[in-house]
Amino acid sequence: MTDYERLPHGMDQGEIDDAFRLFLAEHKTMTPTDAVKAITQVIMRLDYNSVRPDVAQQVTPVLINLWDDTDAKLCEYIAAAIVTMQRPAGRAFLEKKATCGSAASEAIARSALTEFTTDGAGDSCTESASSGEVQ
Repeated sequence: MTDYERLPHGMDQGEIDDAFRLFLAEHKTMTPTDAVKAITQVIMRLDYNSVRPDVAQQVTPVLINLWDDTDAKLCEYIAAAIVTMQRPAGRAFLEKKATCGSAASEAIARSALTEFTTDGAGDSCTESASSGEVQ
C-alpha cells in the first residue's frame, strides 16, 4: 500500500490525478481511518491545482461511505474532503447529515455546508448521494 504521507508537495495536475486514482484503487483495503488519512494527504498536495470533476465524482461516494457518526474527528476530515470535491452528491449528503439527529454530525455538516461554493447547478450529470453513481 502507498505511503501517502510521503507524496511530494508541488505535484502537477497529472501527478495529482494519478494520486487520486491510486487512492481509488487502494481504499477498499484500508481501514476508514487510514482511508481518510490517505485522501487528506492527497488533498494537502493540491496546492493551486484543482480536483478534476470526473475524479471528484469518483472520490465523493467513497468519502460518504466512510462517514461514521460515532467518530466526530474522522467526520471533520471527511466533511473537509467533501467540500474540496464540490460535488452535488456531497452537498446533498451534508444537507442530510445536518438534520440526522447526531449533534456532532449535524454541527460538522452545517459548518461544512457554509464552505460550499456551488450548488452543483450547471453540472452535466446528476449523482445519487447514496451510491455516487452517475445517472
